Amino acid sequence: MSETSQSPTTGYETQLWQMADALWGDISIYGQASNYTIWRMARMNLAIRGIEGQIEHGDSFHNDRHPDLRAYYILANPPFNVSDWGR
Repeated sequence: MSETSQSPTTGYETQLWQMADALWGDISIYGQASNYTIWRMARMNLAIRGIEGQIEHGDSFHNDRHPDLRAYYILANPPFNVSDWGR
């Protein structure tokens, strides 16, 4: 049975790859990052660890790239330090 995990506020993908290491097995990883540089870093972090994932670029609040995804795990670290977050 495949378990699905999602990070709608991906960041550098640290949380997802640590979870993948802990659960190592049949796991599908999805994420989304609004910042282009961070999106690229997240994809790189998974790639150098040999973890496949569908990490998309875009704002998960205004343009969800995985609208029909039903995930078993959801990890989020909202960007509280961004002054216009959620607007």
